Amino acid sequence: MTTYSEFHGRVPLSEIENRLRVLARGQKAFKILTGYGSSGGTSRSKEEAIKALRRMKKQGVIKGFIPGEEAGFLQGAGSEYYDTKMEFYDILKSDRDSGNDGIIFVFVR
Repeated sequence: MTTYSEFHGRVPLSEIENRLRVLARGQKAFKILTGYGSSGGTSRSKEEAIKALRRMKKQGVIKGFIPGEEAGFLQGAGSEYYDTKMEFYDILKSDRDSGNDGIIFVFVR
């Protein structure tokens, strides 16, 4: 699965959704590196990417997404990531970035 590192500070926040939409065309799945968060514990690029991915999922542009740290945890049926993790479990369990809080897995088809 291809990892795109440009989301770690090289894509302006206002362009994150546009770039994600371009990447989603013609791919089955990909990962983005958003950074691990600042001293305050959050990464603005990660927050913007998650907001954009939620919209894209709702619009049917992508099948699902899951942040790396969520991929490493047992999900309850009430989690917004539960269905994605169950559907793509085989991919997530064997990926070395599962559990990495700077990565977001994106599944297009």
